[in-house]
Amino acid sequence: MERRNIVESLAAGLVISYFLILFIGCLLWPGLFWDRFVWRFYWGPIVADAGGNAGSITSSYNWVDTLTYGAVLAVSAYFIHRLFVRLKLRMDLDFFLAMIPVILIGPSARVLEDMELFNEPLRYIFISPLI
Repeated sequence: MERRNIVESLAAGLVISYFLILFIGCLLWPGLFWDRFVWRFYWGPIVADAGGNAGSITSSYNWVDTLTYGAVLAVSAYFIHRLFVRLKLRMDLDFFLAMIPVILIGPSARVLEDMELFNEPLRYIFISPLI
């Protein structure tokens, strides 16, 4: 097996394993995984940002969610690039012009959420990390 394939498999496996461990942990030990970790570092800040009652949790990024979002972004960008190469898609002016609506919808959706145009549970989808 090529070295690149080993690194790809390892990176994808680590990200998938992380989320699988969190999912199974939340099912089997919700007090430990959900209350002390997922709620505290991921979902609580989203609820607080949406104006809900998140207890003592604030609506700011923390080191855990920042590292997680960064890792997911890096692995996703790499595999999207590999997909583009495999499909022989060129990233030229036409591609970037076609991507403008996709790029603009994120900030636009966030502004609409900040204007409180959405009710629960729809408003949680438009919080920054989930857009």
